[in-house]
Amino acid sequence: MMEHKKRMDGYSGDEEENVVDRIDKSGPKKVFVTHDESIFYANDGQDKSWYADHENRLAKKGQGLSVMVSEYQCPCHGTMRDLRDLNNVKTSRQLFYPGVNREGYWQRDDMVKQLNEVIPLFEYLHPGCQGVFVFDQSSNHNALPDDALYAPRMTLRPKKVTEKDQHIFRCTFFYHASSNTTVRQPLYAPLSGSGENQQVEFIGSHQKIRMDRCIIQFLIAYHLSHVGIKMISQQRGLWIGSLKLTCNGEEDYTNHLCCARHLLANQPDFRAQKTAIQEIVEFRGHIFDLYPKFHCECNWIERYWGAAKREARMRCDYTFRLLKANIDDVLDTISPLQGPPTKIRRYNKRCWRYIEAYSQGNDIVSATKVVEQFSSRKYKSHRRPVGSSD
Repeated sequence: MMEHKKRMDGYSGDEEENVVDRIDKSGPKKVFVTHDESIFYANDGQDKSWYADHENRLAKKGQGLSVMVSEYQCPCHGTMRDLRDLNNVKTSRQLFYPGVNREGYWQRDDMVKQLNEVIPLFEYLHPGCQGVFVFDQSSNHNALPDDALYAPRMTLRPKKVTEKDQHIFRCTFFYHASSNTTVRQPLYAPLSGSGENQQVEFIGSHQKIRMDRCIIQFLIAYHLSHVGIKMISQQRGLWIGSLKLTCNGEEDYTNHLCCARHLLANQPDFRAQKTAIQEIVEFRGHIFDLYPKFHCECNWIERYWGAAKREARMRCDYTFRLLKANIDDVLDTISPLQGPPTKIRRYNKRCWRYIEAYSQGNDIVSATKVVEQFSSRKYKSHRRPVGSSD
């Protein structure tokens, strides 16, 4: 990350209003874009308040209805917005109402849809710049596309495509050692009988992130079948003996010959399979990255959530109606529509100090002490901040 920072602008001034030009100008400017989700609850109000001796407030049972917010932010704009049409403002923030009888639950397809809308917005606000999109390690962010090269979804022998199939597999390529060439390998063919000795012919690969049902219809109409792991391995010269489909977790880490799925999953093209959102980001020419699983103080948007929830608690009247009406205004208080996003830039600056401290090999305790050198005042009198060595 520190290499990316050399090609990013910084900010200075009392309100972080001054732009500090990047150090490295050898390539396009890079812009840090972070993402996260958070939940706001209707009954999440202030915990403490003043009452007379005879008064007693009955606390709400449960957290109440909720609003989930999924948002992308950059330090130059905070929440990204396209204000050309004030009647239809495009933004990098999306509200979602989770629940069984509401909008369901936030899944990979929701992430993909929002990301496909955010990238054009980012490119409009940052012409000629390259985005560094960073996500945390959630299951949605690590989810594969529907046509991924993923061996656990494959069968050992040929299988006809049916309407019930949830996944398809893209065409792939592998290196053929005997001929010293890269060979194209379709994974569907019009098989007859067992189909194990028939030449494979198929359509070209497609790069759709979301599986299109018309492709399933095409495969069914032309009586195409998935060729199966055994045939894929035979064409590559990998198949030996009579491997079982799966070893049920008893993997041989030395040669991966424990079962057919592990044999295929450890081939270069299968190991190189990218996640759904990584394919989208890199297809548009931007950089994809993930925070470490434990990324203490590295994602500035988490401070944004904390400040926004404090504001929401101040306004809480324990009704979902008011929460829904106020949620955008609460968030805009921290990342304003007009003017520099001072708080966002301060959060971003603090997180970069942690990232730099981690890059130097510090653990969280040591990194915190390094960051405190920038944020904690030191007094010569007895009034000192906690942790001061003076």
